[in-house]
Amino acid sequence: MKIAIFDISNYHYTYLYSQCKIFENDRVDFYVSKFLKKSMEKEGVLNNSNFNWIVLNDFDNKYKYYKKVIKTLNNKKYDYVFFNTLQENWLLNFYFFITVNKNIKINLTLHNINIFIKCSRKLKIKRLLRTIIRRIAFYRANSYNVYGENLKIYLEKYLMKKNINKPITGIPFSIYENIKCLNDMNNKIKIIIPGTFDLKRRNYYDIYNLLKNIKNFKFELILLGRVKKDFEEEILLEKFKKFKEVILFEEYVSEEVFDEYMRKADILLAPIIKQIEMDGVLEEYGITKETGVSFAAIRYSLPVILPKEIKVMKEIEKIALVYENFEDLIRIVTKLFDDKALIQKYTEKAKKISYTYTPLKQREKLFNELKLGR
Repeated sequence: MKIAIFDISNYHYTYLYSQCKIFENDRVDFYVSKFLKKSMEKEGVLNNSNFNWIVLNDFDNKYKYYKKVIKTLNNKKYDYVFFNTLQENWLLNFYFFITVNKNIKINLTLHNINIFIKCSRKLKIKRLLRTIIRRIAFYRANSYNVYGENLKIYLEKYLMKKNINKPITGIPFSIYENIKCLNDMNNKIKIIIPGTFDLKRRNYYDIYNLLKNIKNFKFELILLGRVKKDFEEEILLEKFKKFKEVILFEEYVSEEVFDEYMRKADILLAPIIKQIEMDGVLEEYGITKETGVSFAAIRYSLPVILPKEIKVMKEIEKIALVYENFEDLIRIVTKLFDDKALIQKYTEKAKKISYTYTPLKQREKLFNELKLGR
């Protein structure tokens, strides 16, 4: 199969890596930013002779780059073009989707679903423009990619309502590669909260109060993400610093450091807030937007603790421990601390789930979803 992957953002390199592994035996042209190519170089995928990299460098003219890409796409016969991320320059998004040949099949990744199918009640001119361009991209796409079965079900209902008959794929945000974990529960139990320290996305006040209630146990809590530089976050962060059990990072956490800590983790904790506003539209974790912690649980074969109000990704339901309130959170954590064998039991379940996310299995699944030949 001959495909193209387009992404000139500086985000979602984990997702691009998943695609590299899934398509490693296919001829692939990557139209990507310099940052993403460097990220893939660190992962060791540039040596694949099937891959061709057409890079947007830092000081290149984006319009000229788009023009060159579109001309190439229109002339080459790709089986599919995977469009990973809409750009911040919305006029370029518009230019791409109205100019690229209509015969080219495009798979559009929806990192957030509602933002493509709903609009804000407060439509300022720029927001209105972004909404229109997202709709153009949505209806131009021949298929959609979402992260997980819950999101697929939600999108399917919308497409049926609108009488749109297009495939939905589930290329995962990250894949499983039998990562060697270094966790050692004979020492301290390591709990990790991955992601930016952001009070709009996670309830860190519950975590702060949790720390005050579990001081008698041997553990480490790692806040594995940079701190959002807002006043409220910085005030709370100072309180976290008073606990000797807490490891935190005030700046960007590199992929290497992130991976090092995740390999040593025993449990993931995700105090996620149910809804988040994206460009004036509400997205709901587990239904219209998937949380990265779900795929971290898959990639590193780890159990995860989540609030009950979050709809758990179907694929990880067996390794998700859900809490209804703060008291329930304390109960779950102390139960795991008291019974390390229980953590091991959940870890073994996690490994079985992870095996379904190998590149080969995900490739087979994708080809079935798109009804493509091998």
